Amino acid sequence: MTLQGWLITDPDCGFCQRSAGWLGEQFAGPWTNTPAASAVRERFDITEGQASQAVWFVVTSDGAIVSKHRGSSAVARLISLRGGIWRMARIAEVPPFVWLAQAVYRVIARNRHRLPGATAACELPKAD
Repeated sequence: MTLQGWLITDPDCGFCQRSAGWLGEQFAGPWTNTPAASAVRERFDITEGQASQAVWFVVTSDGAIVSKHRGSSAVARLISLRGGIWRMARIAEVPPFVWLAQAVYRVIARNRHRLPGATAACELPKAD
């Protein structure tokens, strides 16, 4: 059983791509940054709207989806793959820490167009 992680990011968001690059440098492991092109979204059953709203981390085993994580949970899962003390990042997935992690993630996501590496494409779509 071979586990592989896939970080699904907004391909048009400079901040997202820059952040994924930083994560790759700091937390190298059995995962790949995969911009959310239509074939990728279809493979992992993620809609375009879901992909533009938050980062996703999908874990597969021999090609089959084992788990899917969104937003702050996605980041925590990816960081925990480094092992050792970094496994504690998963504490961000349990109450009350999850509430704080989700709030921080939402603030960053809403303001990603103002952060380093951002482009005009980084602004989140307006809710209908």
